[in-house]
Amino acid sequence: MTLLGEHAHYFRRLTKTRNMSLQSKFTVNREDLHDAIMFFKRMLKREFKARSCKIRVMPGGIEISTNEIFRAVNCISTEGIYEIIIPMHLIYAYTYTVTSKVLHISIRDGEFQCGTSFMSDVSIRVKNWNPTDPLDINLEYTNAEFVKKAMEQGNRFVINDHIEKDYKASLNRIERDVSSAMISLKEYGIKHQDIRDLIFKKIMEAKRKR
Repeated sequence: MTLLGEHAHYFRRLTKTRNMSLQSKFTVNREDLHDAIMFFKRMLKREFKARSCKIRVMPGGIEISTNEIFRAVNCISTEGIYEIIIPMHLIYAYTYTVTSKVLHISIRDGEFQCGTSFMSDVSIRVKNWNPTDPLDINLEYTNAEFVKKAMEQGNRFVINDHIEKDYKASLNRIERDVSSAMISLKEYGIKHQDIRDLIFKKIMEAKRKR
């Protein structure tokens, strides 16, 4: 049985015309979205199956968050600026099961569409999102604070402030540090992803230094 089949009791197929509620759309590389969801799965552990997440759709990508954990995902295309509440296991079921390299996703209140497949869940909600929080980009950030700010603000931080190169440089620095740590820790059975996940968890938990 496929993962979608195992989760069938959460959903029902749509048999009537969809309502005229707000509709959010985005097209994303399946592997990129799956990697982001797996990041949450590792962090949340047993809580993952019952957890809903918030997806902010914005020009260029989406920001997924839950339990003060954030992850930005670049998209091939997006429509509108929306905020979505959706069960995380639903997205995981599609990224795990669907073999297509690209996912075309459309979401309304209570409805989820991926390609030609329609599912519904009463907990799905879509609303307009009007970002108003100022980006305090004039402050000087440490490497970790810079990455945290980018993860919290998503593509608003990376694209609107034209600092994508600096953000990627910070991520590359983390990867170099992880590789360096692996030299002394690999004999204890610790994996590269274990260290990386711990670093990002600590980054998101940290408070800004004054």
